[in-house]
This record gives sequence, C-alpha cells and structure tokens, in this order.
Amino acid sequence: MTSRPSASRAGSAIDDLVGCGIVVIGRNEAGRLRACLRSALGSGLPLVYVDSRSSDRSVSIARALGVQVVELGANEALSAALARNVGAGALVAAHPHVELVQFVDGDCVLADGWLVSACARMRERPELAAVCGYRHEQRPRRNLFHRAVEQEWRMGSVGVVDDFAGDVLVRRCWFESVGGYDTRAVAGEDTELSSRLRAAGGRIERLDTVATVHDIDMVAPAQWWARARRGGYGAAAVATLHRSTDRLFADQVGRMVLWGLVAPLVALVAWPWTRVPLLVLAGRWGTSTWRAARSISNRAADPVDRLAWGLSCSCAAVPGAFGVLHFVIDRVRGRRPRLIEYR
Repeated sequence: MTSRPSASRAGSAIDDLVGCGIVVIGRNEAGRLRACLRSALGSGLPLVYVDSRSSDRSVSIARALGVQVVELGANEALSAALARNVGAGALVAAHPHVELVQFVDGDCVLADGWLVSACARMRERPELAAVCGYRHEQRPRRNLFHRAVEQEWRMGSVGVVDDFAGDVLVRRCWFESVGGYDTRAVAGEDTELSSRLRAAGGRIERLDTVATVHDIDMVAPAQWWARARRGGYGAAAVATLHRSTDRLFADQVGRMVLWGLVAPLVALVAWPWTRVPLLVLAGRWGTSTWRAARSISNRAADPVDRLAWGLSCSCAAVPGAFGVLHFVIDRVRGRRPRLIEYR
C-alpha cells in the first residue's frame, strides 16, 4: 500500500518536468563544473553548457559527460548575460518543445527537489514569468567572506518579488518576448532582466526553498575587492541603460560614489585642518554596518555572520565606487563594457 502513493508522486514529478531544459554557464570552473553538470544530468532534462573561453579543462569535462557544449567566440565580449542568451538559443534549437529554462552557474549544484518544486509552481501559476529560490553557500563558515556571501544569498522575501539571481527558472515565452538578457550588462544582469519582465507584466516569485548550492571559494581580500568593484561597474552600466525609464541602480550608484569616493577624498584633503569629515564618514560607515547587520532575517545567522555581512555592505562602497569610475572611463573612451573576474 505504501508503494502506490510513492509511484503517484513520482509520476506527477515527471509530468511537472516535461518541457523543461537546463542551461549551465561557466568560465574556468573545472574544479566545480563536474558536480554542477552531474546535478543537472540527474534530472534527465535537456542540457546545454556554454563555456566563456575557459583556459582550463571545463570544455573537456563537459564533453566527457556527454553534455552539449557551446563555446563563445574569440571576438565576443564575455558576460553571463551573453552566455545565458546563447545557451537558451542553443537549447531551444535542439529541443523546440522546451517551455521552461533553468539557468545555473557552473559554480553551483542544483539542490535536490528544486526543479520539481519550481516547475510545479510554474504549472500552477501560468502568469508567472520566473520562479527562483535561495542559494546556499557550500562552506558558509569557512571565513568571513563566505559568511557574508551566505547572508547575501538569503536576502529577499518569499512570494512575489522584484528580481531574481542567476539561478532561476524562466518561462521561455516571457524570456523571448523581452529579448532575453541585455548583453551590455556585465553584472546586475538578472536585476535588469527582472525589471523588463515586470514592466511587460510578468510576475516573479521566490519559493521558500534552496535552489542551488554555491561555492564562492573566496579566501583573499583582493577577491572580495574585485567582486565589489564588479558590482559597482555593473550597477553603473545598468543605471546607464535604464536612466530614461525606471532609473534602476541610480540611487545605489550615487551612494557608492558619495560614500566610497567623494567623502573619503574630502576627509583626506581636510585632514590637516579638521577631523570633522572623517568623523562624519566613520559615523556613516558605522551606521551602514549596523543597519545591514540588523537587516538579516536568517534565523541561523549568529553575531559573526551579522558582523561579516554588515562590514561587507558598508566597506563595499569603496571598491564599488572604483568600479563606477572604471565604467565611466571605459564609456568616455568608447570601450565596450568588460567582464571583471574575482577568481
């Protein structure tokens, strides 16, 4: 008697996955890619891996597993946005029946049960353009960097939300109707796409479950700095794209420039005569750290997690401002947006 309900649930799960496909993107992720692809292959769904000119064994690993591989050309400006667009195109070309596309980054592993839950929700709610869950860091207590990132992944409410991150299940018709990802966004591309989906009438929902397990493998301050600088660069690029519409990231960019560049410069110049600007800056950073630490809703977070997240948020204004400045210089010189790597 116990086997029949189990068989029924299995049949229902298989039905929910019909019409779903997976796109994995990566660049120099050989150490993590095998686990990522195996987690995707375990679903039995159509799978495409897009490689962004890796110099390691990523491509050979994917091919050895029998995965369809698409390699980006030497003249293409690398970005996650481009890789996902190319992957979605290749997936649909090879499997025209695909209606739902699950995007996964190569340094992530799909969580057990995620695809079944997400696809079932999309079947239940045809008006949804995308469904996301939470990321979970593989080694959340490894160091302060990992602690901060774990809290970053847990930010955001459950239910209808404004945006999603890179690991998301998107309805193909909505994705194609807005033109997919904007390849000019070298970071923040998910928030940018989310904005256009919502503007077109699409709804985004976050389920209260883990979608992927991530391995950021961050051990040095230089890595944290590069990642934060990429955030500033990407925010400036997206703000430029949306300056005449919803002004996406405009306020964030302004705060980064003010508190990460202008205020420190004023404090430095004024140092021989007065310490007031420095005290104001210290007060601002301290308040920002406290507010970020208090914003954590994750019940598993301890005081060290809160401190790591708070410091990461407040201090990121400095490398973020340098990222904004880097974008402005590239724009003035007529250079196309470039990918900033932290590993």
